[in-house]
Amino acid sequence: MAQGTLAGDQLLAELHRLGVAKVRERLAAGAWGKAGRKVRLVQQWLAEQDRAFAPTAEAGQTEIARNAKDAARRSAALAEHSVDIAEAAYATARDANVRAAWALALAAASLIVQVMLAFVRPS
Repeated sequence: MAQGTLAGDQLLAELHRLGVAKVRERLAAGAWGKAGRKVRLVQQWLAEQDRAFAPTAEAGQTEIARNAKDAARRSAALAEHSVDIAEAAYATARDANVRAAWALALAAASLIVQVMLAFVRPS
C-alpha cells in the first residue's frame, strides 16, 4: 500500500505543478489512460479544485455583473446626454434653415427689383 500512496502523492504533486488547465488538457488527451486508478485520482483532484474555487468564481461573477450594471447605467446617462445635444443641434439647424430661406427670398426679391429697374429706367 505504501507503493500506491507514494505513486498517488507523486501524481498529486504533478497535478499541482501542472495546474487545472493543463491537467484538463492532458486528461482529455488521455495522458493518464482512458480509465483506471490514475484517471479516477485526476478526476477527483479536478473536482476538489472546482469545489475549492467555486466561491471565488461566484464572487468574481457577481463583481463582473455589478460592473456591467454600472457601465450600462453610465451608458444610458451618456445616451440621454447625447439625445439632448442632438435635439439642440437640430433646433440650431432648423433655425439656420429658416434664416437661409429668408436670405434666399430677400436675394430673389432684390433680383426682381433690379431687373424691373433695368427695364423701367428711361434710356
